[in-house]
Order: sequence, then C-alpha cells, then structure tokens
Amino acid sequence: DKILFSDLMWPDRNRNDIFGISECFMPYLLVDIAERSDESAFLVAKALRSTLDVADNKDYKRNIIHLFYILSKELKREPKRRDVIINTLPKPNLTATLPSTRQGKEGVLLVILDEFDFDVKGEKRDTHGEKVFSLILSQIFGQAGIPKLEKTITIGRLKIMLISDEERNFDLQAIRNDNPDSVIIVNLSLGGRKDVIYTYNPFGVKDLDLIGLSPKMVSSLGKENVIFVTSAGNDGAVRFYFEKFDNVLVVAAAEDRSGYYQASEYTSYGPNVDFSAPGVALNSLAEGTSFSCNVVTGRLIKLLLDQPYIPPKDAIAQLGQEAVPFDDREPLKEFLGKGVIVSVINSLKKGDASIYGSSPLEEEKRKIKASPFKSPFINKILKNKA
Repeated sequence: DKILFSDLMWPDRNRNDIFGISECFMPYLLVDIAERSDESAFLVAKALRSTLDVADNKDYKRNIIHLFYILSKELKREPKRRDVIINTLPKPNLTATLPSTRQGKEGVLLVILDEFDFDVKGEKRDTHGEKVFSLILSQIFGQAGIPKLEKTITIGRLKIMLISDEERNFDLQAIRNDNPDSVIIVNLSLGGRKDVIYTYNPFGVKDLDLIGLSPKMVSSLGKENVIFVTSAGNDGAVRFYFEKFDNVLVVAAAEDRSGYYQASEYTSYGPNVDFSAPGVALNSLAEGTSFSCNVVTGRLIKLLLDQPYIPPKDAIAQLGQEAVPFDDREPLKEFLGKGVIVSVINSLKKGDASIYGSSPLEEEKRKIKASPFKSPFINKILKNKA
C-alpha cells in the first residue's frame, strides 16, 4: 500500500531521472495483475475502491482516479475484467443548482467556445468550430436553415456568440450580466485538442477546466440558468469525479447498429455521463464526442425555444424522457447516461422539407409571424426569395 499510493503514482514530469518518466510503472503493474484472472481483477478493484473510502488517502485520490482511467483503457480487450474494475466506482454526489423557474423570457443565448478562424470580413473557413456550429444549428432548423458563420448571430429568439478557443479567459459572468433575460447554453467541444493531457480535474471532463471555471463558479452560474454541454472525451476510457452538477451535461458517443445502439469505440464514459448521441459531423466529415455533444446542445435549445416558459431543468428532464435506452448488448450502458439523443439529420434526406413537416425556413417564418421578435437573418432571406 505504501508503494501503491506513494508519489511514484504521480511522477514529476519535469524531472529527468527514472522517477520523472511520463508514465509510472504502477498502473501497468496493476493492469498485468488484473489481466491474469477474474479473481485478480476483483482484488485490484477491491483495493482501489477501499482506498477511496479512507480519509487518510484524500491527498492521493487523484492518483487513484488516474489508475481507474489507465486500467479501463488498457483492459479494453478484456471487457469482463474491465467491467469488474469500473463497476467499483462510487456514484457521484449530485449538486443541484438549476432553479425551478426560467431566467427571463427573451429566449436562448448559445455560446460556442471552439476553434474559429475569421478573416477581416467575418467569413467562415473549414475549422472544427464551423463543424460544431453547423451540427448544432441543423438540430434546431434542419440543414437548410444553417446561417452564415459570424461572431454574433440572431435568429428569432436565439442569439449566438462564437468565441475563439484562444480567448479562454472570457468572462462568462459578464456575458450573463449582459443577457439577464436569456437562458444561456455553453457548448464546449474542445476534447480533441492536443495541448492538454487529461488526467484529472474537478469535473471529470477537461473542457471546463480549460476555460478556468471552478466548481464554485459553475454552481453559481447554474443558479442563474447557465448550462454547460460538454463532450465526454475520445479516450475510450472511464472518467470520473466525486461531484456532479445538474447544469453540466456530459455527452458520450454512440452508434446505430441496425436496431440497437452501442458505444462508439473511441468514446469516454463514466458515472458522470448524462447522455449519449451520434458522434458524426454533418456529411460525415469528422467524428468524435465533440459532435455528439452538439446533438444534445441543439436538441436542448429547440426544446427551450419551442416552450418559452419552461424551466431549463424541465427541458433537460424532457431530454431524458426522449433518450433511447441502451439494451443489454451494451456492457457499458450504466456509464453512458440516460440513453441516446437521436440526431435529427439522420431523418433528413437531401431535398426533403424537414422532420418538422415544412422547410426550416417556413417553420421559422411561421414562428416569427406569431412572435413579437424579429429575425434579421430570416427577413433577409425572405426578401431575397421574393
């Protein structure tokens, strides 16, 4: 035990001697033990879980979580023994922050923090952020309703802010103060970045940590109806933390296997995951939990736009009701959230009107006529059509 939970578990990456190697030997020794038999896997799992419950080991908890991460990744080809390990993880403690009332009735503000490359005219280029933007908007208006990429966009009661991931220190509280009458949805799909090595942070997902948000800040913003939708990650391993915030939705990736859903090979998973969704960009140009995250973001926004007075916590509950549950053919189903949120673009064919029974343009036109809010984007399109 003294070796297992010593600093050898968490080597200093700046040192040049043997104790500063990029990965220490202990996780892989445990992997070798767990691979031997079901009984040895159970012993490893029992040892790890018991240490999480010992107060004296609180300084080593991040090391233990890192061990779960490594074991789940390395035991991927031994799913039965991997499952023995990850099933010992405790359930996270849920911190309820979202109120039972809606923050204003002005609509929804979508904040997308991602890789954007604007030239001086604000024209779009083929970036990760563009794919994210397009997929989110397709879930709300269909593919034909995706507007030109600009830093700020208003479509009826939906306002969109695109923020480059180079601006990580943006003031989200200031954005909330400037938009007091809108529900704010923050889409974080930064899981593919190569400049951060994920091991552990206060949320079990790295994207919130990347933009410098503390648990206290996330909890405070949740009370003001600020919701974060973030990708689970593409490590194919378990991620976990002890606390779970109801205004942070973590999304894994799943694939349709001709009649049932299964976790995507690359997706991360864990007891902190809320939903799964198809992890494919429009036109199948890319895949990853970055895009499964967008499906949930878009679907949540559509529910909020269609029901102006519903509290966001109730809209999230509605998402849970429409999620397609995993069946027993998916061994990780307990770690993939409430089920799969189906992407609407799977129901759209080239040239179809849309799943809404009319084209996205006609649907938005109808809503605007019935609403005191005006959409400059739609009005411009209608004028051009005329």
